[in-house]
Amino acid sequence: MSTEAPVRIFIMHPARPGAPWHVSVEGECPLALDSEAAAVDAALAKVRACETMGLATLVRKERPDGGWEAL
Repeated sequence: MSTEAPVRIFIMHPARPGAPWHVSVEGECPLALDSEAAAVDAALAKVRACETMGLATLVRKERPDGGWEAL
């Protein structure tokens, strides 16, 4: 593992019903996805890619109340 700061990945809850989920990775354009499952899958794919490069990751998922939980 790298001694650098971890790559931060955020899974953001839709702002309103029917709006897309978003996955945000530092230094990259956010992804808009149709479902929570698709957003989690995209975040985990990024985690796997980072791990193959020896990079640590920090993943947070927004709850409906606006708080964050670690994944």
